[in-house]
Amino acid sequence: MKTSDVDYLINHLTKSLCVCYNCMKERDPMSVLSQMVVCTNCGNKRCPKATDHTLECTNSNEPGQKGSRYE
Repeated sequence: MKTSDVDYLINHLTKSLCVCYNCMKERDPMSVLSQMVVCTNCGNKRCPKATDHTLECTNSNEPGQKGSRYE
């Protein structure tokens, strides 16, 4: 198996299991309308990691955080 194949599989598995807003919306756009999406680390909805799993958890629920969909 080539490195690119392994990278593809890891990316696919991550996206299929991830519960961040972007991954959920990509899998099923309607799912984000019926579920409250929160950071898996801190539980805050305004944390940038709740929007995109590749961003750092800020452990904050303050509005206006860079990367958050509530920016």
